[in-house]
Amino acid sequence: MDAASAIGANTAIFSFVDAVLLQRLAVAEPDRLVTFARTHRGERTGVVWTSRTVDALAERTPAFAGVFGWFSRPINLSAGGDGGGWVNGELVTGRYYRTLGVSPAVGRLLDDDDVRNAGADPVCVLGYGLWQRAFGGDLGVVGRTVFLNGRGYRVVGVAERGFHGAELHRRFDIGVPATRAGDFLPTFRGAAGALRLDGLSWLVPMARLQDGVTRAEAERQARLALRAIDPDRQGELWLDDGAQGFNTVRPAFGAPVLVAMALASLVLLVACANLANLLLARARARAGELGVRLCLGLQGETRTPTAGGGFRAGGRRRARRGRVVVLDSRCARRHAERGPDRRIGRARAGRPAPARVLHSRDRRHRGSLRGGSRVAGDAPGAGPERVACGSARRPANPARSLHCSTAQTPGPPTVA
Repeated sequence: MDAASAIGANTAIFSFVDAVLLQRLAVAEPDRLVTFARTHRGERTGVVWTSRTVDALAERTPAFAGVFGWFSRPINLSAGGDGGGWVNGELVTGRYYRTLGVSPAVGRLLDDDDVRNAGADPVCVLGYGLWQRAFGGDLGVVGRTVFLNGRGYRVVGVAERGFHGAELHRRFDIGVPATRAGDFLPTFRGAAGALRLDGLSWLVPMARLQDGVTRAEAERQARLALRAIDPDRQGELWLDDGAQGFNTVRPAFGAPVLVAMALASLVLLVACANLANLLLARARARAGELGVRLCLGLQGETRTPTAGGGFRAGGRRRARRGRVVVLDSRCARRHAERGPDRRIGRARAGRPAPARVLHSRDRRHRGSLRGGSRVAGDAPGAGPERVACGSARRPANPARSLHCSTAQTPGPPTVA
């Protein structure tokens, strides 16, 4: 597998990991939020409470900075009373926005008084995205009346940009008081429904810890408070991390996503190992050429022998005037095996000039190169510096012996 495919697979898997395991609610200090769960038949499940239980737990548990309940429901929105479109609504208690730490973009947000007096004065809060889509960001939307499921609600404000509700993977469009549940849930309609509102458990609870309070301490206090509120309630109460809000995706896909990420990382390691082997093989194939270049201080020019016995320039480097050293393939390999010999670069030929190598790896040109063939484009009387390869055996004292003998032909050297 090549590196591009491995990187693409890891990118796709990590995007899923980020969505399921890493993302947090766009609220202030999400790590202090907690959700509630209970044990049922040996398994931990979520809980739903009445609005009365939610408010009582907030008053009896000092470890919590706030406790709220909410319920998600599709709502039909119309600005004129006729027709309209469906939006994602949330029925919330009075401490919803304050506990989450959400600020208003325009106007204000719901509080306990709005929820308590919602029967006489129904109000709502728009989400930032809905405000932009349906009202064009009009600042005069505060105080206007919109119709939710055919009933009029007064807009008191707009939630801040980026807030998407208490559930991570849902879009928040509008918030209404939980005491107006009869407008959206048939179970709570009419006089009989109003009586059920305080007796039925239907709100999903969440809470925020006080500064410096651990989850274990808050869990202990919440258990004691819940036993006092409802002595007949069964199951042990637990607190879970609420940084992602009410998340049904993580329990179902958390472990499989981690396994998939581990496999994708293994594939990436294999691809990187294959790429490293390829680069090593390529470097080994050019070991002779690179050795000569390092020996002579050459850093990027290449000359390729032509069929006519000359050379053609390769690469993008411009030809420069100076000494040209021609080595045959056998001599080049011999110098590469012996290591860099800086004395070749210090050889003088009338005047100091940078030395350059014309190195052939083609056996067909070895004979002509050994004699120092003429460079294509050289004028008569001007030629490259010829280097005859010395003995194949390394001398006992390399400091006193130069492995190549040089002789400069007349005329200024010119390289095509």
